[in-house]
Amino acid sequence: MEAMSNNIAVETSGGLVVRDMVREDIEGMLEIRQLYLESKEGFAEDVADVIGYPDTIMLSAECNGDLLGYVGAYIERKQIVVGCVLIHPCVWRRGIGTALMDRLKLELQTRNLKAIMACVYDDSLAGQLFLKAMGFRYVHTTCKDEYRFIYRPSKL
Repeated sequence: MEAMSNNIAVETSGGLVVRDMVREDIEGMLEIRQLYLESKEGFAEDVADVIGYPDTIMLSAECNGDLLGYVGAYIERKQIVVGCVLIHPCVWRRGIGTALMDRLKLELQTRNLKAIMACVYDDSLAGQLFLKAMGFRYVHTTCKDEYRFIYRPSKL
């Protein structure tokens, strides 16, 4: 993936575009979210309220106008805290999650932040392996049976 600055959409190989989320993405987000979680009450309003806030990072991955996945994160204490990464199951293992996480790593650099923090449920082996493959390391288990991982860029 080539370098990008904030608010720039970048096309990766295969036509995948990772860009800042816009309000028009909410319907596609709801469709993907519904595949994982039953409740969607209030979700659209919550997302619409935070799109564009300076301390939030909401990214969409799309190809040919179809929303394939998204990430929602916020900035706290000089680090990016990932709240959610959801990829449509029909495109798992095709680089969508990797492209989104690569964009978060670029946000880390452009915003001069120190780390990316992410949690994954203890029963999600795929999520744990994904974070490890992306360079995250395990930190500890939270009181909610989640595993906390952290990514810190290597110093040159």
